Amino acid sequence: MHHLGLSLGTVISYAKKYQDSLLTRRYRFLKQLMSLNELWIAYKEYGPGIFLFSNYVWSSQQNLELTRELKKRDARNIIIHGGPSVPVNKNEAFQFLKSQKHVDIGVRGEGELSLAEVLLCLSTAELDGHKIFDGMRDIKGIYFMDREDGFIFTEQRERIQNLGSLPSPYLNGDFNLAGVNYGSAVMETNRGCPYHCAFCYWGSTVGHKIYHFPLERVCAEIKWIGQHKIPIVWISDSNFGMFDRDKEIALALVEAKRTYGYPKQMIANYSKISTQRIVDIVHLLNRGGIFAEGIIGMQSADETVLACIHRRNISLESTKKLIHMFKKRNLPITVELMFGLPGSTVKSLKKDLQLCFDFAINTRDYQTYVLPNSLMADEDYRKKYQIKCDADGFIKSCFSYTPKDFREMNRIVTAYRLSEGYGILKYVLRFVQWEYQINAIEVIHRLSILIEKPSSRFPLISKLFRFFSKGFLPYPDEGWFEFYREVGFFLRLKYQLPIDPLLETALRVQQHVMPGFGRKLPEKLKLKHDFVSYFRDNAFSSGTRFKRLSQYSEGELIITDPNNICGLIWNGNSQIITIGSHYNYWELESALSDNQALLLNLCDDWIL
Repeated sequence: MHHLGLSLGTVISYAKKYQDSLLTRRYRFLKQLMSLNELWIAYKEYGPGIFLFSNYVWSSQQNLELTRELKKRDARNIIIHGGPSVPVNKNEAFQFLKSQKHVDIGVRGEGELSLAEVLLCLSTAELDGHKIFDGMRDIKGIYFMDREDGFIFTEQRERIQNLGSLPSPYLNGDFNLAGVNYGSAVMETNRGCPYHCAFCYWGSTVGHKIYHFPLERVCAEIKWIGQHKIPIVWISDSNFGMFDRDKEIALALVEAKRTYGYPKQMIANYSKISTQRIVDIVHLLNRGGIFAEGIIGMQSADETVLACIHRRNISLESTKKLIHMFKKRNLPITVELMFGLPGSTVKSLKKDLQLCFDFAINTRDYQTYVLPNSLMADEDYRKKYQIKCDADGFIKSCFSYTPKDFREMNRIVTAYRLSEGYGILKYVLRFVQWEYQINAIEVIHRLSILIEKPSSRFPLISKLFRFFSKGFLPYPDEGWFEFYREVGFFLRLKYQLPIDPLLETALRVQQHVMPGFGRKLPEKLKLKHDFVSYFRDNAFSSGTRFKRLSQYSEGELIITDPNNICGLIWNGNSQIITIGSHYNYWELESALSDNQALLLNLCDDWIL
């Protein structure tokens, strides 16, 4: 799925307008090139040129490989790299150019002015000679290797305060739409972030004032996205929902959806201090036919961890109130956690996961990665917290946990993701916790051991958990009935639970909401006790006293599969279907499920 690259689009749009379009008379600006093949086609047609790359954690390696090939093919090609993952520290910038000799120029921070001035300088340079960098020492925010003077690291450029001075690549026609099916578009409505979270790097704007793009421009870009039928909008602000005008932006998205049928989904990084405004925004969007979920970026609730990462969350009481507001309006809500942060332990991770389980909302977990240029990447910070990373930049140990501890945390998170995220034990675990006061995370922790040490007494559980840990979707080839019979055996053996017909009801409900190959749906499940009311009364209760399932009279559960999840399962070969979705779509639709049908129906031309 292609997406419209906003960062490169914005710097190109500015360069084309720079000094009354002077550079358009000196250069031929090509549309965005999406692949190595497109690069070669352009090179064959036009010869050597200036190639621009915007580096993020997900694109840096590919960009460097592309530029290495470009330089190998023709040394006259000039390579410029910018973006959040390009080193901004002087020593690291030097090492970057020293190790990546095919990169000619690095751009730090906002790149619009820097690139325009570099292009102006290059337009008069002798590209085949040693004077290519003449005149660049006075350009702020760049670095390069000069043949005579060596490494040059220029003065830091001031931030752009008047964002209205930057032309829009959407409105200026600078994106190549011919023959390309774009699945998403990235938008900026402002720049800046007032916070200093150690794990984050929001470009050169971390810890700085937020400046706004004109609202009229933002609304015009939204209209353009709707007209061009792009299904997903990513709003790349650091704290969307922080300002009153963000509700107006949500209304503009809804108006575009009403008029053009697009966009169908909006994804944003919401304000760290979540408020009623975010609830209103998510409500406006979903009511207008655009799927958007509220996101609480908790990362951790542990005070030691929060102190280490220089972060302050809203109180747990405020978090509970916010979740209640989302649930009251039947809006999707997700908590985001990071595991492996400095200061965390196996105990603190389990406490965080148990808290999310008790919230009864979706949880999205991320392993801690040391972002280039973040405080966490600083040498002194890493020494202070004894941070050790693997070759890919993920933290594997620090002062608070050993590599062995991390492996245990990773297993627990994997087991939680399978049990709760994919829902294979979602209702059983709640039944056990509510009826027998056995914390769900303790059961999950015990099950996670089977990932590394399979048990012959629980072969089906061991197999499913191990396969999931390797990236495969959780479908037991032996069928769910046998799997849940083994789950019941596990619970009775490990926790001395009695042979309980109520537990059998919970297991039966759990089995039937899981997808199965060849199932004929819809299906009506008759129950001796109303499990739907039992679940909703207890899951959404703010207290600690729970109603027993035995208190409920007969009920039923109607199960459907509007998105053909069952049809996606390959009987006997489910292992070849790998996990690749940003969301979990595993549980079938019923009165128990939360917003799955809404999400899938709104995003039907994107998800699969």
